[in-house]
Amino acid sequence: MEPNVPMEEVVQKPSLLGMITSPSEQFERMKGKVKIAVPMIVLILSSALLLGIIAYFQTKTPEFTQKVTPEIAGYTSIFVIVAAVVGGIISMLVSYFVGAAVYKIIAMITGSDITYTKILAITVYASVIGLIGTLINVLLMLVIGGTEVSYTSLAPLFEKGTVLYALGSSLNIFTIWQYAIIALGFQVAGEIQKNKAITIVVTLFVLTTLLSVGIVSLGSLISSAIPK
Repeated sequence: MEPNVPMEEVVQKPSLLGMITSPSEQFERMKGKVKIAVPMIVLILSSALLLGIIAYFQTKTPEFTQKVTPEIAGYTSIFVIVAAVVGGIISMLVSYFVGAAVYKIIAMITGSDITYTKILAITVYASVIGLIGTLINVLLMLVIGGTEVSYTSLAPLFEKGTVLYALGSSLNIFTIWQYAIIALGFQVAGEIQKNKAITIVVTLFVLTTLLSVGIVSLGSLISSAIPK
């Protein structure tokens, strides 16, 4: 007679790469408590590394090298790369925690009771889409030999630094994909009605787009007001 050994239920953890192939399945696994420290660190460091690579190649362009003397070019290049990496880490942390807070506020306005920690978990895992988009843009930048990092958006169609350029940058394939994944996460893991989930995500997308356009417009006004 075989001993009656109780079988413990194996709880599968969500996968970052699974967010690409089977996001619904990953969000089903996120209905309980989810640890996000490790995936958050991996995503932040990966993004910071890509930003460092972008900064390195941008410091090799004539536009950059002509602004500094050869004697200080090396030190300046190192400073720019370190600043890009550190800035990337800080900006990612801010985008995760502040973004989740804004989502929570919008969710409360729509009458949804999803928790802040659940929103944070959803947005962290969904951000792997944005990371892949950045990686593809970096590869395209290296192949084409340019300095753009928005090849997967409408930004290259417009002059850099203009309002249309900022608007085009928001219309990025991977950005839109990431927002769609977040909306799905709100529905599955957050158990929010589909129309409310879409409303929450679209609201933040519009707000961030307006903020980006507003910053560019303000910069243009300041630049035009400075005597040349």
